Amino acid sequence: MIGRNDIIETIDRLEKLRVFDSMIDIARAGIQLRVFLYLGYNGEGALDELSKGIGERKKAICDALRKLQLKNLVVYDSGKRIYRLSDLGQEYFALLEDIVTNSSKDKDLVNDIVKNHINVNDFARQLISMRYLYEVLMVLGSSPRGEYPLARLAKIMQLSNQRAQTYLETYAPLIVAVKRPKYEKISNRICMVTYYRLTPLGLKVYRQLPSYLLIKQNRKLYTMLSRMLRNPHLMIISKRVLLLNSTINVMLVILLLLNSSLWYLIPICIFLCILNTFLMRLLPY
Repeated sequence: MIGRNDIIETIDRLEKLRVFDSMIDIARAGIQLRVFLYLGYNGEGALDELSKGIGERKKAICDALRKLQLKNLVVYDSGKRIYRLSDLGQEYFALLEDIVTNSSKDKDLVNDIVKNHINVNDFARQLISMRYLYEVLMVLGSSPRGEYPLARLAKIMQLSNQRAQTYLETYAPLIVAVKRPKYEKISNRICMVTYYRLTPLGLKVYRQLPSYLLIKQNRKLYTMLSRMLRNPHLMIISKRVLLLNSTINVMLVILLLLNSSLWYLIPICIFLCILNTFLMRLLPY
């Protein structure tokens, strides 16, 4: 039985993970995450050590290190030829430690990593699983019918159906699978399709997430955009529209610079800037 303290703990961990994910895309930048964790738990490391410890090619490690340096998370000591976390990187690493030390099970995991009993790759996989949980909670909680088929969830998660199902099965008791009949026009027969929906407990967790409050405060704007883009994912909706608006705005500014007689485009530019400001309120990170 999950109690109130467990729910609060889950919400706190998901929210801290969201903050960390704003700096490193956990689900999409796996090598960066593993490099970050390796340097955090080992203090420092040369390129050869990182490649061996993480099990990736040096070229991939170099690319990850370059991106981490651009984010000011990692610094390079040219004298010793080693990499270490920057002050900002250490702050984010402390945030991760708060995430994983909320339960005794995770404390054991941290101790094992420090003692080199397990690879940081195992820990990275746990963080990725938690990150997907946040995505799924937002998608299922904000969808009109409160449920989504496995195939569409897998597409949003950018995973294969089989791998997405593996993750989803670990999220009980927050998420439950249900089978529903669906008519297939091509094969002219009825087949059973797997859908996922939030349990009452999952819905309770979703409604206490900060991102849910953003949707609740901007319900009309969110509903309109989700129907236009046919996607209930808050982050995907906001980023797509922001990118489109920014592109249009840049094009209008270029036209104004090339032809000053197009002054009537100025109000449009201002409107797009204001619209982007409102969209930023929907964007969770």
